[in-house]
Amino acid sequence: MKHFLNLLITNLLYIVAFAYSTGLKDEFTWTRLTYDIHPTHQEHTGSPKINSDRIFFPTEPQNSYETRMSIGNSEDYHYPNNIPMGANRWKNKLFITVPRRRNGIPSTLNYVPVNSPIKHNLPLIPYPDLKTNKIKIADGQEHLISVYRVTVDPCDRLWMVDTGIIEIPGNKTRLGPQKLVIIDLNTDKIIKTYNFKDSDLTSVTTLALITLDVAETNCDDAYAYIPDFLGYGLVVYSLKKDDSWRIKHNYFHIEPTGGDFEIGGHKFQWSDGIFSGGLTGIHENGNRNYIFHAMAGTHLYSVSTRVLKNKKLATRSYHHDDFIILGDRGYNWQTSASAVHPSSTVMFFALVNKHGVGC
Repeated sequence: MKHFLNLLITNLLYIVAFAYSTGLKDEFTWTRLTYDIHPTHQEHTGSPKINSDRIFFPTEPQNSYETRMSIGNSEDYHYPNNIPMGANRWKNKLFITVPRRRNGIPSTLNYVPVNSPIKHNLPLIPYPDLKTNKIKIADGQEHLISVYRVTVDPCDRLWMVDTGIIEIPGNKTRLGPQKLVIIDLNTDKIIKTYNFKDSDLTSVTTLALITLDVAETNCDDAYAYIPDFLGYGLVVYSLKKDDSWRIKHNYFHIEPTGGDFEIGGHKFQWSDGIFSGGLTGIHENGNRNYIFHAMAGTHLYSVSTRVLKNKKLATRSYHHDDFIILGDRGYNWQTSASAVHPSSTVMFFALVNKHGVGC
């Protein structure tokens, strides 16, 4: 478990490091995730007072390491189940997501201050607060059940998909709909929740990563491109129209020869289709290209956002030559998350089999 946690954090931080520095370095490291959720620490304007050897709950006093370990065996917090999955940065906040794939996860969306002097095992702070991250909450109140990835747009908004599922193996429990959530980072308030329509989903749909298509000068006209890696589709959401639609194409499926993986000496087969993508710069016609790939595959594909943003064009049964193959990245280049660095237009890939980053 410790090796797996370090591997995940390393992959996350390498991606963040590429985007915000000129080289790779260890910015934050964890061997165990803990949380700073004392009420007095829920102010988001600077570095909180943190004792890295403790986890605080609102109903209990600050306690010893031994007491915390007993809490770790309760339903509230069970440290082996807290595995980070996504990271993204906005100003002095580095957001860390912890999807609820087991019980014992107190908060799914969190952050740490980038300028914190503590760089190892820094406790996570629930965002926007602990209450929003509670599984059970009063009817009508906004809350988050399970978040895999977050995306920051140029309008200071944080976008994410809440899967609505507690993914305990053999006992998946749906507690809410799959929904898109947008938070205003300047006010720490949820400003938009959109429940995906039945026509957007299949019986196995899993939505996690979001690629945003929006200009800082026109924040209302934003589009979110969301891969369905188990249902082999792409869901598009228009903020201005407050509508969504599902796109089907063979390129969203797995590649039969790309499903073999090896991590830490463990060999297995994976069946995730279209997993993530990135956007090119804006062309003369005002559109971009969305470049995407399957996780179980090594090819890159491209489609114009002119097609994706037009519901009529996007939902046609036959797309002619709208989708094109860009090429094969090569053996063992299966990729989970990918992103285009805007200023350099270089696309980076989190290489699962290679335990590293490629471009």
